[in-house]
Parts: sequence; structure tokens; C-alpha cells
Amino acid sequence: MKIRTLQIDGFGIWTNLRIERVPGNLTVFYGANEAGKTTLMQFLRAMLYGFSDERRASYLPPLHGGAAGGWLEVVAGHTTLQIARHDQTQVGQTSFELRNDEGAPVGKPLACDGLIEVAADPAHAAAVADQPADGDRRAPRRLRRRA
Repeated sequence: MKIRTLQIDGFGIWTNLRIERVPGNLTVFYGANEAGKTTLMQFLRAMLYGFSDERRASYLPPLHGGAAGGWLEVVAGHTTLQIARHDQTQVGQTSFELRNDEGAPVGKPLACDGLIEVAADPAHAAAVADQPADGDRRAPRRLRRRA
């Protein structure tokens, strides 16, 4: 699966941010401290895995307004899908929509709750980590694969 477009309606410091034509190969987001790189990564995880209690506490409500959430346009094989999630905790709802390239709803895939959550386990998922202060470039213990 490749992300082609992302739209953040509201999440942490980001409001009404759209990134289009994301390259199909490796993409790197870089910037100064507090520029929003981690917020962007957490937004992607929220769209794919849902709004965890930790994400809600850290990134919602959005600091500068906007509906909490957004969407991703992804390409999987020859299929283009739009994954949209919005959090409305104040009314006790979280919406999830999956649409095809024509905008028609697609049934919720089985992987959305089970398999994807397993892949989100830190032992099996890639993550961004700060370089240790002592200059040791080895992966932090929490990112090493468990035996």
C-alpha cells in the first residue's frame, strides 16, 4: 500500500494541511524541533489504526481548530482507496469511512481491526526514534525485535 495524498482537517498543530502526489518510493519528512514531524507520523497511524486514548490525549482537539481527523488516499495494487477517520469524542462517536476511487463506500476490510493492529505492535513496526544523547546509533531497546 502506498500513500498518494493526505488531508489533515485537524490534528495537533496541523489544520487544513494537504500533501498531494507523495512519491511512491521512500519519502522523508524533516524539519526543526517542534515542526510537527511526530504529529504527522501520529496522524498517519491514527488514520490507519484509529484514535488511541494516547493519541486523543496528545493531539486532540486540534490546537488551531478544524474537525478532528482527516483522510488518506492510498493505492493498493491497482485499487485506489480513501481512508477517512474523524473523532467526535464530545458526542461519543468516531467515524471510519473507506471509499473507492469513485467515492462509493467499500465495506470495512477485515484487516482494519485485527491484522493492522498486530502490525502496529512496536516489536514489528518501524518507528521514528531520537538518537541517544551519548551518540550511540544502535536502535533503542524498544525498537529491537523481540526474540
